[in-house]
Amino acid sequence: MRHYQLFAFSADGRLLDAVSRDFDNDPQAIRHAIAGGFPNGCELWEGFRFVGRFHGAVAAETPAPAPIAPRVLVH
Repeated sequence: MRHYQLFAFSADGRLLDAVSRDFDNDPQAIRHAIAGGFPNGCELWEGFRFVGRFHGAVAAETPAPAPIAPRVLVH
């Protein structure tokens, strides 16, 4: 059993207080980070080891900015 900390993001991108959970392995902890009720995403840590940053449902529904038209560079 490993001890993980999940730091949820607020709507404006700040890290909120940690939620501690025990999981058997990284894949279980990652699945919980993705589907564990963090609508704005979270960071996952095991002690001082950074496991990853996961974006929540709000980030998935936000439309991407329009692509910038390419420019021809002339020297």
